Amino acid sequence: MPSNPAPSSPISIPTGLTPAPTDVPEQHDDGSIGTPMPGSTLTLDEASRDSAIERGQTVMSLFARRAVDATQWQADLAPYLTPQAAQAYQYVDPANVPPTKITGPVTLTPASTPLVARVSVPTDAGVYLVIMARTDESPTWLADRIMPPEGQGDS
Repeated sequence: MPSNPAPSSPISIPTGLTPAPTDVPEQHDDGSIGTPMPGSTLTLDEASRDSAIERGQTVMSLFARRAVDATQWQADLAPYLTPQAAQAYQYVDPANVPPTKITGPVTLTPASTPLVARVSVPTDAGVYLVIMARTDESPTWLADRIMPPEGQGDS
């Protein structure tokens, strides 16, 4: 004979929940920790996609120049880099940069967002990934990182 289930108590649902804090650090894709960005008004429309691709191609064209002296290489590349990237790449010797030219169409990867574009650039040294970033305050795409093909070190 089946038993009757025991009577249950009514469930109380809390009211007046507090919103999630906005100043809690978050981990970014690159492993760094930072404050979450407030909602952005930027979109990833066709014009911003085209701009990211164009600037990613320019960055790689400027990056892949072994014959240029280091001072000129840095001066040419710096306006297209975030301040953090400009600092990171200031000691690069262009003679040691593996790619020398772009070898195919530059594309935007599906993982791109309105604030971070991942630009795939085929070169004679493999497919590089140029990570571009922008903010509402500075909506022009700037390269934050130039990543070599997997397994080939870090640029």
